Amino acid sequence: HADGAAVGGIWLVGPHDPGADPFTATVLRRATRRAAQLIAPHSDPAEPAQVPPAVLLAVALRGTGTLDVLARALGFADDARVQLLALRPPAGEPADRLTEFARLHAEAATAHGAVVALDDRVYALLPAGDPVAAVTGHLERAATGDWAEVRCAISDPLGVGDELARPRAEVDRLLDIVAGVAGPVIATVDRKSTR
Repeated sequence: HADGAAVGGIWLVGPHDPGADPFTATVLRRATRRAAQLIAPHSDPAEPAQVPPAVLLAVALRGTGTLDVLARALGFADDARVQLLALRPPAGEPADRLTEFARLHAEAATAHGAVVALDDRVYALLPAGDPVAAVTGHLERAATGDWAEVRCAISDPLGVGDELARPRAEVDRLLDIVAGVAGPVIATVDRKSTR
């Protein structure tokens, strides 16, 4: 339409009531939010809050943007704590599948977060605490077969005013360190431990 309005819908196909299962209801709610973002894009991409969060995260990870702009776009409070996750797919596998996995599970865990693939790695910026635990928990459960060699590194909690260059370097270095460890690995920067 000329006024910028758009109409769209989401269909849930299945034999069950989405309200009966809290996980399904949460996924449906997140899918609705994501569909609304795709159906009705903002008209002025120059405003930071209107640039897709994945783009802002990519810019901040490359050192040319700041975390505070991304934090505002994601709706974080000024005193929020966030964590950066870096994931690496198994050797030879493109990052597409892992990016989609991380994005879907991040959106199911929190309304505030961004996921982007850069080079051969996938990065997710999430609120510290439960959302990070939810995504890594799903990753641990999925780490079989083709995904047995997926690696994940988690930064220390950051303030929304912090830069992302140092945490990105730390999680990248940690992914390189655990590259040769057998089996699925989720490592944290603060403890340099694996589980």
